[in-house]
Amino acid sequence: MTKKIKSYLVFTSFLYRLVMFLLIPVALTVIGLQFGIPMVAALIPLVEIVSDYRLFGGIQTKEAVKLDFLNTSGNGRAIMKTAISLDIFRKLVSVVVILPICFLLILLTSAEQSSDVVSFGSDTAVSFLCFAAASCWFFSVLGTYMGRFGSQFWFSLLMGYLGTILEVFCWFLPNLLRYALLYATGFMVLGIWVSILAVKTILKKVEGSYYD
Repeated sequence: MTKKIKSYLVFTSFLYRLVMFLLIPVALTVIGLQFGIPMVAALIPLVEIVSDYRLFGGIQTKEAVKLDFLNTSGNGRAIMKTAISLDIFRKLVSVVVILPICFLLILLTSAEQSSDVVSFGSDTAVSFLCFAAASCWFFSVLGTYMGRFGSQFWFSLLMGYLGTILEVFCWFLPNLLRYALLYATGFMVLGIWVSILAVKTILKKVEGSYYD
C-alpha cells in the first residue's frame, strides 16, 4: 500500500499537498459554518477540478508530455493506474470527511440548525448529507476527467465553474426531501462509472505513448 501511495504522491508537490490536504479542507469547513452544507458542496467541484490542472492537467491531450517519463519504466502503466485511482479515491475521502465535520460543527454551534434537524428527523438529515457528498463527488470526478482533455488553465476553470453550476442545480431536483438517498445512490453509480472511464482513458493514453 505504501508503494501505491508513493505512486500517487510522486505527481504532487509539497505545496499541492499542503493546500489540498490541509488548507482547503480547513477553508471549506469554515465556509460551511458560515453558509451551510450546500455552499460547501457547490465549491468542492470547483476546487477539485481547478486544482487538478497542477496535477494532471492536459494529460489526456494528444500533445501531453507528463507521460513521457513513464516510457522509461516497465511499471509505467501500473504507476499511472494507481495514481489516477488514488486521486479519485482521495476526492471521495475528502467529501466524506469535510461534509460530516461541517454538519456536526453546524449542529454544535447553531441552535436554529439543530432544531431544523430535529424537526426533519435525523434520517432525513443523513440522507441530505449523503446526497451532498455523492453529488459533489460525481461532479468533481466528471469535471476533472473532462478538464484533462484541455491543456490550458482557462479550460480547467471553465470545467470547474460548470461543475459548480450543475451541483447548484442538483439542489432543486424534484422531491429532493423525499428522494435524497435515491438521488445519492444514482450519483454514486455515475461517479463510479466516470471513475472507471477515467482510468481506462489514461491507461489507453499510456499504452499509446509507448509507440509515439
